[in-house]
Amino acid sequence: QQTSSNVLLHKVLDGFHSLQGSPSELWKCYTLKFLDSYAYFSFSIIFTLFLTSDFGFSDVHAGTIYGAWGALITLFGLLAGCIVDNLGVARSLRVGFVLTFVSRCMICFTTSRTVLLFNVCGLLPMGSCLGIPVLATGIRRYTTSGNRGFAFGLFYVIMNVAALLSGPVVDACTIFFKSAENAVLVEHYNLTGYRIVILTGTVANFVAVCFAATVREIKI
Repeated sequence: QQTSSNVLLHKVLDGFHSLQGSPSELWKCYTLKFLDSYAYFSFSIIFTLFLTSDFGFSDVHAGTIYGAWGALITLFGLLAGCIVDNLGVARSLRVGFVLTFVSRCMICFTTSRTVLLFNVCGLLPMGSCLGIPVLATGIRRYTTSGNRGFAFGLFYVIMNVAALLSGPVVDACTIFFKSAENAVLVEHYNLTGYRIVILTGTVANFVAVCFAATVREIKI
């Protein structure tokens, strides 16, 4: 058992060693993946509850909207291929994260169903399709055939770590801010627990915008 653990440890260390000398864009992609995954998973955990609690949608309507959001990310992703080819990785990431940041801001603070649905079914999936798949393209461009397998493995580990983090954050926000007296008052506006969760994702998205602004259009 100890020998197997040592072998595994050496493989992991060799994998990290193989990434030495990679451009800084590779590590920026990992950072963007973490921030984007946290924002995505924390939002998806509370999305249907947010729709029913803060907007009064029925369970059936909330589930339908949730399904439409996921389907539109896939649909826009198929249609965005030519856009990504023209813009390139760097500009696609900038546009994508700016769109998702604006969308999450509006979702977090709006009380209008129309504004909510416009962002959930429009800006948010449109921005997501310019971020998530483009990051995978970036990993391919910033690695070599010798270390690409480990690079992609690390890429998905980072995604899972962000998903794991989102759970405790959601629990903390929804438990503490569940009651009306604990809601955060901003300009006579109550930020409920679910909106606080979305706000944390919005902050993560803002940091992602800052990182995306520094990504260069390069290829190994």
